[in-house]
Amino acid sequence: RPSYKTLREYGSAADYFSNKLKKNPNMAAYNHNLGALYSAVGDTVHADSFYKNAIANAPDNVMTRNDYALHLSKMGHTTEAVDEFRKSMLVTTEQPTLRKNLGATHARSGQYVQALEHTRRSIDLNGNDPMAHRNMAKIRDAVGKSNE
Repeated sequence: RPSYKTLREYGSAADYFSNKLKKNPNMAAYNHNLGALYSAVGDTVHADSFYKNAIANAPDNVMTRNDYALHLSKMGHTTEAVDEFRKSMLVTTEQPTLRKNLGATHARSGQYVQALEHTRRSIDLNGNDPMAHRNMAKIRDAVGKSNE
C-alpha cells in the first residue's frame, strides 16, 4: 500500500482549488488538481469525483485521463485504468508518457506482452526518459522470472 501524506500537508493547495471551484465548478484544471491531491492522500472517493468532473468538462485532456488512470491503477483497478489510457490514446497515440504508464499498468497485472509493446513504443518516442528504461528493465526481469 502506498504511503500517503495527510490532507493537512496539502491544505493550502486544497483550499486554493476548492475556493476556485466555488467560483467556477466546471473548471477542469481545478478538478484535476483536487483529484490529484485527494489521490495523494488516499481519499479515493473524492479523488474519483474530482477526476470524473475534470474529464466531463475536458474529455480530450490527455494528462487528466493519464493521472486518473494512474490513480485507478494504484487502487488495483487495472481494467478501468487501461480503459482511461486507451481513451487518451484516441486523442494522441504518440504521447510517450501515456505509453510508459500504460505499459507499467499492464506489467503490474502480469500482461507482459502488452507491457513490453507500450514501453518499447514509449522509448521509441522519447529515448531520454530514464523511467521508461527502468520500466523496460523491470518488465524484462519479470518476463524472465515468469519463464523459469
